Parts: sequence; structure tokens; C-alpha cells
Amino acid sequence: KEDNVLINVLLFGLAGSGKSSFINSCATAISDVVCQGFAKAGGTQGNVTTEFKGYRLVPFTTAGKCNTNHPTCVCFWDTWGLDQVNYSKDEFVRALKGELADGTNMVTLRSKKPLRNAPMHCIFFFLPLVELYINKCTQRLAEFVTLATQLDVPAFVILSLADRVLPDFAKTGVISPELSKHVKAAALQFNLPEVQIVPVVNYANTPTKDHAIDKIVLRALERAVKLVQGFVARQQQSVDDLYT
Repeated sequence: KEDNVLINVLLFGLAGSGKSSFINSCATAISDVVCQGFAKAGGTQGNVTTEFKGYRLVPFTTAGKCNTNHPTCVCFWDTWGLDQVNYSKDEFVRALKGELADGTNMVTLRSKKPLRNAPMHCIFFFLPLVELYINKCTQRLAEFVTLATQLDVPAFVILSLADRVLPDFAKTGVISPELSKHVKAAALQFNLPEVQIVPVVNYANTPTKDHAIDKIVLRALERAVKLVQGFVARQQQSVDDLYT
């Protein structure tokens, strides 16, 4: 239930960058089985997400059923992919402030009426590692990262599909010196601390549970939760200051 969600995480980034697959991978990491169908994912076929949709992160049993008795404190909000023309700054801010309803699409997004009231506590910006230096939308993504930072919303850049550049990363989960160079480059490009640049690998083509991939995706979640705790504390302090 939405009123029990403690951390709302907005997933935002390039089309086909693995946002929906990341949701499935996180579900898999806390479950006994691989959860490929939790969120509809396009894999290598490109972007299939066409609406704003929330996914409360829950573990799955070996029978493939959601264990709703043990929900986590995380709700992911998936979005359709960024290109060179969609998403105005106003539309992005509305998503960040939680003014979009579950099921909003690119057409209904033009409505100015706030449809829900659950602001995001954190945002994950997705960019395939292979496109860090070449994609024309990277600069647009950087502008949205700056905007989120100005709004004091904790932001992470997720360097997705990292195994396509460095295959050994998926086998070990260890950030090698070569991968560290890419992390440093992204930190400079997006003006974020290196700890907020997180390379990931998804379960898209992995049919069985894999310890290294679990470790990789849970690393991103752990860093987000730690940063969000500070964000929530600052927000609470601001509220308290109004009444003192």
C-alpha cells in the first residue's frame, strides 16, 4: 500500500537503458528466484515502458509468488525513456514532486492537474556505460541531474549494462581500476560525488540466481537508502522549524 512506502525512488533515463530490468534485478536480489516478469522490460529490444508506474519492492517465493507479508521500504517509479525532445523541465519536476498518477502516459502528462501527492525521496538516472561518452542525450540527462540537485533530491547516476564494456564485472561484482576511471569521468560530467555514480548489471540474460549480480544491485540500493535517510532527516527538520 502506498501509505506504507517509506522511500519513493524515481527511475529516469535513456530509452533501453535497463530501468525496468533493474527493478526486476532488485526483486531477484531479495528473492529465492529470478524475477524477470515483475516489471515489463524491453531488454535489447529497446524501450517498452510507456507509462509512469510504481512497483513496491517485495520478495518472491520459489513458487514465483509475491511475498506481500514482507514488503520492503522501497517503491520504484518507472518512466518511459528520455530522448532529445520529450520531457520538459516542468514535467520532470512534476514527476519528482510526486504530482503524477500511477498510469500517467506521455499524453495525460500534459494535464496540469496534480494527480497524487507522494514526492520522490531519491532519483536514479540511468545511462548505459557504453554511451557515457557518445550519446547525444547525455547532456540533457546532465541538465536534469543538475535540476534534481538544485531541488535537494538525492541523485545517483546508474551506469547500466556495465558488463557490455567490462564483462568481468558481472562475474565478480568488483569495481576494477578500469571501471573506476569511468566512474570518475561520470562524476565529473554530472557534477556528483563518486559514491553517487553506481555501475550496475541486470539479470536480463541470467536465468539463475547469481551472487555477483545480487551484490551489484544491492550496492545501489544500500547507497540510496543511506543518502535518503539524511534527506528525510533534513526535510523533517525543516517541518519542525516551522513550528518552533
